[in-house]
Amino acid sequence: MRALGIALLAALAWNGATLLPAQKAPSAKDLVAQAEADESKGLWDVALQKLKQAAAQKPKDTRIAEMVVAAQTYLADKTATDAMGLCDKGDIPKCESEIARAKAIKETPRIKEAQDRLAASKKSVQDRWDRVQQLMKDGQLDAAGSELNSLDRFAQLLPNLAAEKQHLHVLRIQAALEQGLTETKAGNWDAAVQAFLGAQRLDPGNFDASRGI
Repeated sequence: MRALGIALLAALAWNGATLLPAQKAPSAKDLVAQAEADESKGLWDVALQKLKQAAAQKPKDTRIAEMVVAAQTYLADKTATDAMGLCDKGDIPKCESEIARAKAIKETPRIKEAQDRLAASKKSVQDRWDRVQQLMKDGQLDAAGSELNSLDRFAQLLPNLAAEKQHLHVLRIQAALEQGLTETKAGNWDAAVQAFLGAQRLDPGNFDASRGI
């Protein structure tokens, strides 16, 4: 008897649930009101989606269409401005991805400004890379090393950075060995030993450095 009562209650509960009316989708007016509230909170992504839903319900409503364009423009410009800030901080990959996100929202003059800033940042990195090459060519190896280390933050843009550091390391060893030989020929024994020791520190077990010492 008890089991029958439980089953009857369960059936009534299920039937009651099925008789509940389906939740009504928000109207275009409701969506616009919600979007305006979201905008006041700075939730522009959420607001734009709701405005697009409202526009889909009322495609001929010029006010809603204008609100969609205004939200797109604001969001695209804000994203582009954030991208420029990232470029200024040297975060070029993130800057580039934010510009792409802004373009996907809406093309605006601010995005062009951000693209110019990105191009300038990339050129600055390339100029510094070219300077490293010139420093190495001129034999200014310590300066080249400092500049290379400062480019670590741009490793994503410089796929040959690690190889160039290794190349510089080899050049430093060679320069120390050559300096040791020069000092030896001049009879500057202390200077020669220091040069060979420098090569040995760079390359422990280096045969030429050990022989020179």
